[in-house]
Amino acid sequence: MKKQIIDKEYILEIHDLLEEAETAILNFQKREDFFENWNIVMRVLHSVKGSAGMYGLKLLEAHVHKVEDICMAFNYKEHQSHLEEVSGYLLTTIDQTRIFFERSGAYDFKEMLYFKSIGELFSLIDTDVIDEATNFDFSKSEEKDKVVKVQKPRYKISVIDDDNFHLNYYKKLLENQNHECSLFSDPEEALLEILKSPPDVIITDYVMPGLNGIEIHKEIEKAGFNIPTIFATGANDPEVFEKLSHEGAFAIITKPINKSMLIYTLNQTLKIVEKQRTIKSSLKALRSHFASLTEYYELKGMNHRIRYLKDEIEELYKN
Repeated sequence: MKKQIIDKEYILEIHDLLEEAETAILNFQKREDFFENWNIVMRVLHSVKGSAGMYGLKLLEAHVHKVEDICMAFNYKEHQSHLEEVSGYLLTTIDQTRIFFERSGAYDFKEMLYFKSIGELFSLIDTDVIDEATNFDFSKSEEKDKVVKVQKPRYKISVIDDDNFHLNYYKKLLENQNHECSLFSDPEEALLEILKSPPDVIITDYVMPGLNGIEIHKEIEKAGFNIPTIFATGANDPEVFEKLSHEGAFAIITKPINKSMLIYTLNQTLKIVEKQRTIKSSLKALRSHFASLTEYYELKGMNHRIRYLKDEIEELYKN
């Protein structure tokens, strides 16, 4: 397929819209203001479809139109038990849309699944099928596996679950993403190890013998660590979601674990981790520069410049 010349400002606009939709999906997946967030997603789909038609991007227009038609038939009261499947499908839609722009329009969405009805989506959708339709790079070839093994792990992730089956599932999934994975079936042991060597992200089951996920999270915060925590729960109960959100969950995933949802949620969490690293690095550089300038101004007897510098830094923090 031939690449197309696509306006850069349009691509940036679409990128912002897709980010907005992803955030909304995460929110309603946690049962937060479902209707408000669902409407945001529908608005984004409609905007992408309309602008694709205006720019003559027929493949993109058809892609979004098919998904939009399915989603218009979703009724929260009747279908809320299938929210996980719909969330995963929408995330797949967003990923496929990004691929279209990454390849400058030279992409025909051949890896995307489309359904004739919302009922067909519920009956035919499968987590493995969804994974194949996304761009999460579950490496299958031996060649790629060798490359992954020699790469430095991307992030350190601690997983806590009293079920060894789930721990092994997480391990395989996360190591395929080239993350360093620490597994704990004992919540109290997990807490001790995390306090000794804090990870970048924590994935924890909510209900466990001994300490539950919330209690672990509170103890870690009490120790002064700000580690994004993803909670996993088998309860499909809005009150549980509300409680976990109130207690500081960065995100919530439901059991049985949907691979696409887990990887997507983790990637969103790691974006925050990366931003935190950038801020920390910037603050370190700022402190270093401030110390150097302060020393220089003191030597030159320019104390008024020090006051001015402090005012500038305070203003920076306010903004």
